[in-house]
Amino acid sequence: MDLEEGRVPQTLLSLIGEVAELDSLVVEDADLGKSLAQVFKGEVIVKPNNDVVKAFREKLLEYLEKLGVSEEEYRRLLYELSLHLTRRKVRKAAEKRDLFVAQAISALDDVNKTLNLFASRIREWYSLHFPEMDDLVDEHEDYIRIVSKIGHRSKMSVDALVSLGIDEKLARRIVEAAKTSMGADMAEFDLNAIKLLSDIALQLYEVRRGLEKYIDEAMMEVAPNVRGLVGPLLGARLIALAGGLSKLATLPASTIQVLGAEKALFRALRTGSKPPKHGVIFQYPA
Repeated sequence: MDLEEGRVPQTLLSLIGEVAELDSLVVEDADLGKSLAQVFKGEVIVKPNNDVVKAFREKLLEYLEKLGVSEEEYRRLLYELSLHLTRRKVRKAAEKRDLFVAQAISALDDVNKTLNLFASRIREWYSLHFPEMDDLVDEHEDYIRIVSKIGHRSKMSVDALVSLGIDEKLARRIVEAAKTSMGADMAEFDLNAIKLLSDIALQLYEVRRGLEKYIDEAMMEVAPNVRGLVGPLLGARLIALAGGLSKLATLPASTIQVLGAEKALFRALRTGSKPPKHGVIFQYPA
């Protein structure tokens, strides 16, 4: 694994110590060459696919025979080593916290889409019973909470609405509208179905708040500078769109500017129309 990552393993250090009189050392890997230059007194030359390595690979079976290793055993060991290194790399990549943040912001987007669908459906459904409330209550969460906790319009009262966090003036307007509503009457059996969907939507609002808190704390650890510049949610979305924090760090400013507007950008390239000026960074609160 040390060789794979460009580090000098202890066995190679011991071998270099035994041949300290050498003037130069030829290697194939540039990262390994840089590491060897720090411990080898002579010249380290990086030359991929050099003559010595070519000769070694051509006579590999002869060397294996001298070592008492069959070709089948060598290939089995090579397969096991390659599999082990691949697993190590995959595990190392999966353990990067920026990927956790990217998944969290994607989950948050999914929750928001679901909430918008649920809110639209609940408003349309409950408006059959109390259509006036759709114009009075703008916030989806407040609307859904009223439907879930109170239900029938005949049960609307100022005290009940205020206890749910509704402003007193708005609560009085809702109560007055409920008394003269032109909506259809609705049995408890029908209301229970709407309440069931409303309860799930309220749980999703709690999930959304939990995810936002998680992203905020994770961004403080993973990318505090990005969080400080654009906020935790937009920062996490930029990381997700770039494919990781390290990739985001290497992108030019012009590319970061249009992250999230790829469809519009490709459409502009294909049709010759005006390209987009910005992507998700438009969400930054000016």
